[in-house]
Amino acid sequence: MAILTLETPPASSGLPKAMKPRVLGAGFGDGYGSLTPDGINTMLMTLEVSWKDLTFAEADAIDDFLQARKGTEYFYWMKPREVALRKWRCLEWTVTDNQTLSDVTAKFEEQP
Repeated sequence: MAILTLETPPASSGLPKAMKPRVLGAGFGDGYGSLTPDGINTMLMTLEVSWKDLTFAEADAIDDFLQARKGTEYFYWMKPREVALRKWRCLEWTVTDNQTLSDVTAKFEEQP
């Protein structure tokens, strides 16, 4: 199955980026130990993406796209200030409807 691309309006400002390198460690006693990267792609990021003041149709399009992936399928999305797509997975998102507009927040996990 082909990996789809999530097309969205620009994300709102303040895009928190978290990095958590994957490492393996071993303790040898007497305070000595060793750490090594766990695999090839060990520096993957997690983003908290938010879109504010979307039309209901824009918010529904993002919500429908993420629901269709069911948290198990990867998708491509371009992070602001970048020129290339990255592969992501989204396990959690929220849609907040206001009187005339909607806000969407989502947690994206980069995939190798």
